Amino acid sequence: MAQVGDIRARRAERKRNEILQAGLKVFARKGFHAATMDDIALELEATKGFLYYHFRTKEELLQAVLSDDALLDRVDKVFEEAARLPLDKGLRDIALRLFQLFQEERHLVRFLHVQALLSTQEAQVIYGTVLKRLYAAAARLVRRYQTKGEVRKGVDAEAVGRSMIDHATVHFIESEVFGTDVVESSRYVESLIDVLLRGIATPSARRARPR
Repeated sequence: MAQVGDIRARRAERKRNEILQAGLKVFARKGFHAATMDDIALELEATKGFLYYHFRTKEELLQAVLSDDALLDRVDKVFEEAARLPLDKGLRDIALRLFQLFQEERHLVRFLHVQALLSTQEAQVIYGTVLKRLYAAAARLVRRYQTKGEVRKGVDAEAVGRSMIDHATVHFIESEVFGTDVVESSRYVESLIDVLLRGIATPSARRARPR
């Protein structure tokens, strides 16, 4: 009986994840307010009754989407690993790996970026559930570099962390929408990193940068 129960649990979890992915795709494409449960059922290729069996409202579905910590856990890991590198290399590592993560989670990133710009209750939920954690992870990285003596003590870690995440998401959205050329994209990222390093790095960290 235990095996039967395990199979049912795995099947239910798989169905739930399929619903979350369908909801996320529709939210990213149409926006939360324009999206309907009918749209999500159509994306899922299921009946609306099946959808309502798992989620009573699209607000409840949104909460479930935002409660999935897979992306946030991976972002935390990226920042943790970058902190082991020198400042210059760490920032470049973050730029590359965040872009890769955002590509893998493109529907979520698009949805977050669009909805966070709106003055709605859902935008506040998104900020508190997801963006706030992303900003906090980046701020922790800056503070760790301050502890290592590579970032100036007077630098506002929260402001710099928020700027890092905002630039990463905007750059990703632009590349998705406009198909930014790879060479142009690399030049843009390098320029941003150079500006950031000039603004936050200690003299010793700047001297240690490769020429």
